[in-house]
Amino acid sequence: MIYSRDFKTGEYFFDFNSGMHGLTRTSVEIPMPAEISGLPMSLWNVALEIHTARIYQPLIGDFYILIVPLMGLVMMFILVSGFVVWYKRH
Repeated sequence: MIYSRDFKTGEYFFDFNSGMHGLTRTSVEIPMPAEISGLPMSLWNVALEIHTARIYQPLIGDFYILIVPLMGLVMMFILVSGFVVWYKRH
């Protein structure tokens, strides 16, 4: 569950199974949409699968675990090489 008080209409908590629930009298409750509640996997779990790169496991097998560290190394290379190019020009 997630709690938020950033809305002007009150405080809310979000439940991954039932939707948004208000904690004050002025807050409005929004139920989970029927299209989403009937899915076999919650959106939270889908986002986690994408974030950890496990979504690529059926495509490349056990090598999916290398995607996150390799992308980190690629991003570091891009940042460092960009800084070197900028430094040489200035």
